[in-house]
Amino acid sequence: MEEYEAAQKDENGFARAVEIVNGRVTSRYPEAIALLQRVAKTSRVYMDAQTYLHWIAADQDVRAAKIAYDAGDWDRALHLLNSALKVT
Repeated sequence: MEEYEAAQKDENGFARAVEIVNGRVTSRYPEAIALLQRVAKTSRVYMDAQTYLHWIAADQDVRAAKIAYDAGDWDRALHLLNSALKVT
């Protein structure tokens, strides 16, 4: 029964995080990150949680790159875009 409850907790947390990410609610990304990081390595949704964590990191880099570009800091923007491409 404990295994079932742990799996259910992981899946519920994952589902909440996915809602945040799919809704592009960037102000709640820290909450989504915390939820995704709590998914156990043995969970059925672990690999999916890792994928979403990588996607959030890349999304944050791209958003920061846009801000740097708009401010005229092209070197920083390029660095952030390259970082987004390499998120693993």
